[in-house]
Amino acid sequence: MKYKYIRRSGKMNSSPVTAMAEVVGVQHGCTYLIKIPVADYDGNEVRCRWARSDLGECSGVCQTFPGAILNEKTCELWYNSAEQSTGYYAVAIQIEDFSSTDAVPLSSIPLQFLVNVSSSSICGQ
Repeated sequence: MKYKYIRRSGKMNSSPVTAMAEVVGVQHGCTYLIKIPVADYDGNEVRCRWARSDLGECSGVCQTFPGAILNEKTCELWYNSAEQSTGYYAVAIQIEDFSSTDAVPLSSIPLQFLVNVSSSSICGQ
């Protein structure tokens, strides 16, 4: 995929940024909304998508968070941990910024983190 590095205004684009934790802990048997913190200093629209192996974006950890649903516009992951086993799951996301009139991203940055699903008898404890 070819990215645009110069905005229509002629200025160089600043890629989006994130401050996501390296490991997110969740308890087995609970439902979660994991918010991926994103920002773009140019004020461009930011979207998230699953990283793709055919584009060489995820080094073997593509789609390894079974059952997770990504809202691409809000960069939020919905996850029901009751449907999976306990343990660590890798998550590979691409964070992209767009001008208001373009379907091609101005830039794309990788984000990889772990979700630790631990056993618990009660959600929230």
